[in-house]
Amino acid sequence: MTKLLIATKNPAKFKNFVRLLAGYNLDIVSLSDLGVVADVTETGTTFEENAKLKAQAYFDLTGLPTLVDDSGLAIDALGGWPGLYSRRVWGPQEREATDEEARAEVLKRMEGVPDDKRAAHFMVAVALAMPNGEVHTAQFRADGVIARAPRGQLEPGYPYRTIFYHPQFGKTSAELEVEGNHDNYLNHRKNAIMKLDNYLKQLEGHAQ
Repeated sequence: MTKLLIATKNPAKFKNFVRLLAGYNLDIVSLSDLGVVADVTETGTTFEENAKLKAQAYFDLTGLPTLVDDSGLAIDALGGWPGLYSRRVWGPQEREATDEEARAEVLKRMEGVPDDKRAAHFMVAVALAMPNGEVHTAQFRADGVIARAPRGQLEPGYPYRTIFYHPQFGKTSAELEVEGNHDNYLNHRKNAIMKLDNYLKQLEGHAQ
């Protein structure tokens, strides 16, 4: 069975990837499974550039097909902030915020913003480094609005799901997650991965 490296150090994100890839006949491994501790500096100016950079770097390091994403929250009223720095909400040179700190910073900056100006988007780019050295990418975005207060359970690794509200459902992403509906309808990562389906199927038949 072909090994596929999911190159993330976020345990919640890794679990999400494993769940989304359950239908493929692939041996999913993590960076910790391989003893890889190296970080890749994200120097790209877009989610796609960062995802491609990380996929190539971890492929070069391990020799394994590698799937990676770069994702974040973009808020229209704040000029697309936090965007690429969704974990470094105080600036790219600052430390990463905890889940609670990141959520609190968003709510603070959105104070006083009227209901019709609270549009936001979960953005994701996924990149798949193939055994032949090619790197394929796909992108997706989920649209919603920023709630005025958290709703639902905060899941470690996903600071914004409790405040990302979907008007068409009347619920936040966190509330939909509890119901088991998030992956089916609103998972931007799932939708991006589906665009790479042909390449993932190619991997299933690749002999290592």
